[in-house]
Amino acid sequence: MSDGDSRLREFLLELKRRRVYRVAVVYALVAFVIWQAAEIAFPALHLPEWTLTLVVVLTLVGFPIALLLAWAFEITPEGVERTEPRAAEGVSPRPRRALAPGLAGLAVLALVVAAGWWMLRERGEPLDERKTLVVLPFENLGTPEEEYFADGVTEEITSRLARISELGVIGRTSAIQYKDTDKTIGQIGEELGVDYLLEGTVRWERTGEGESRVRVTPQLIKVSDATHVWTEPYEEALSGIFRIQTDIAERVAAALEVTLLGAEREALEARPTDNLEAYDYYLRGIDYHRRGFLEREIQLAIQMFERAVELDSTFALAHAWLGFEHTGMYHLFWDRSAERLAEARAALDEALRLDPDLPEAHLMFCFYHWTLLEHDRALDHCAVAQRSLPNESELWRFMGLIKMWQGEFEEALEYERKAQNLDPRYAVLPMNVGGVLRWMRRYPEAERSYERAIALLPDFGVLYVELACVYLAWDGTTERARAALARASQAGASPGWLGPLLQVQFELFDRDYPGALDQLALWERDFLDVIYVFVPRARLYAQVYGLIGDRERERAYYDSARVVVEARMGELQADPRLHSALGIAYAGLGRVEEAIREGRIGVELAPRDKDAAMGPYRILELAQIYTMVGEYDAAVEQLEYLLSVPGPHSAAMLRVDPTWDALRDHPRFQSLLEGHR
Repeated sequence: MSDGDSRLREFLLELKRRRVYRVAVVYALVAFVIWQAAEIAFPALHLPEWTLTLVVVLTLVGFPIALLLAWAFEITPEGVERTEPRAAEGVSPRPRRALAPGLAGLAVLALVVAAGWWMLRERGEPLDERKTLVVLPFENLGTPEEEYFADGVTEEITSRLARISELGVIGRTSAIQYKDTDKTIGQIGEELGVDYLLEGTVRWERTGEGESRVRVTPQLIKVSDATHVWTEPYEEALSGIFRIQTDIAERVAAALEVTLLGAEREALEARPTDNLEAYDYYLRGIDYHRRGFLEREIQLAIQMFERAVELDSTFALAHAWLGFEHTGMYHLFWDRSAERLAEARAALDEALRLDPDLPEAHLMFCFYHWTLLEHDRALDHCAVAQRSLPNESELWRFMGLIKMWQGEFEEALEYERKAQNLDPRYAVLPMNVGGVLRWMRRYPEAERSYERAIALLPDFGVLYVELACVYLAWDGTTERARAALARASQAGASPGWLGPLLQVQFELFDRDYPGALDQLALWERDFLDVIYVFVPRARLYAQVYGLIGDRERERAYYDSARVVVEARMGELQADPRLHSALGIAYAGLGRVEEAIREGRIGVELAPRDKDAAMGPYRILELAQIYTMVGEYDAAVEQLEYLLSVPGPHSAAMLRVDPTWDALRDHPRFQSLLEGHR
């Protein structure tokens, strides 16, 4: 036998001795099982085709690694050791565990697969390779008074398509921005990142005799080349409007070669009501809902939904919307009465009694329970709604807000960004993302998110207020914050009630107390009443006069603040903002025990573990009360906790705010500021 043959034979024997053959066989069998499982599971999970290719590539890459490890190492009773060369003639080799190399190979395979899973997980949203679509507002060919009807048809078609899990459907708020647009199909597609557009026209022909008729002409267009994939005119009696909407959704799904699941097909074919007059009032209610969050719009929406359910008491969707609007009245502090809350609950209960699986009712119950800080119950309803509403940005927005209120900010950020991906031109969503980032004190990212929101909706004054708050928390100086608020005026946007409060805060931070008094003189209300704070104007007057040293006026204004808060307290005993505000007024009047009691009640009614959004404001106000009554250790303890958790306040603000001047020489306060530079 030649030397070459001898060396080959020795090499093959060494492969056998080191169990490399066995590793190769075991690895191949396990890889084959993984490929088969992935081929079955990945389509069911709606993962894109390239993910299966990635798993195959990773397992192939891991194969030579497993063989090399099997050659070089063995697992012994003493642990993993380098494999000894083959023993000389007559010398017994060290006993081996038969499965050692195989286990090494399996370990490598597990690491490779885990790495693949990590890569998929980290990619996040780009994994979603569903065909994407936006339903543009259908053009109204009727009278201007019938605009709400065309918008309603568009919304219903969008709602049906959004229930299809294999489609990615852009949210209505983004789509409505292209109403009467002169942008090209390519521009719209690029801005929204969609593959297809569905547009069309609606004409409602009212007749003096007999049933009126409706004509709908949809067009499905491929963005890449602007070709018409499908179009078909529909003309029927008004009673056929539901069949038209269903057929359009089904034909779009067929044109895009999307498979409808059984539950999805049932949802597409559902008729919300058989009463066309009730349906008309329902569409009018939706129209008022879309107009804004002022009390008048909400009240008008309520009237429309109430009329809809009067005409058809079995109209579950109208009951759900009625409950949502009543909840909105309570949530936005337009009416915090027990009666309003009872009306909201009754309407939502009736919606689920009529249709226990109605996803919109579960979504609106999510909003109801979130408003009451019942977060687990809210998330339970969200989970039910999610099964049927995979493209509903409002669902993910609510879930993000709930997670933020629970103090789970990373999850909140994930959900809000998912909502933003589904509705990319809805300015409220980057505002929410910015809010989460501000609470996490990630100020540069928050700034970018608010700027994105401003670019989408430059006349929404709240956005400039939020951006100004980012700058105040970022470095404590007012220069950039003032510039942000000034941009609101330049854009013709009203900063709302928070604008005057910020202006006063700017002057206080800059210690321009006469300027603060000038700003307070411009206020048009006795108090500022928003979701986070209740601030009587008299309280700010009292603080400024206290800083100036005018004790007589300071006390008089604190007493005026007490009167304002106590008057409101008679209506809203459970409002934590009022207890905190009353505590500050009592502290200014020297009523120490009452002040501390009210401040603590405010914190107890908005505990941070249930209300991580409003809770920090109550903690800050309790710290202010402790400072005012001379309980400095207790005040610093509250501030230490406040800066140890996410929230809207920062050490930079504490450094410049004269509210904390009494603590400047306190060692723990100094250490707190030093530790958060």
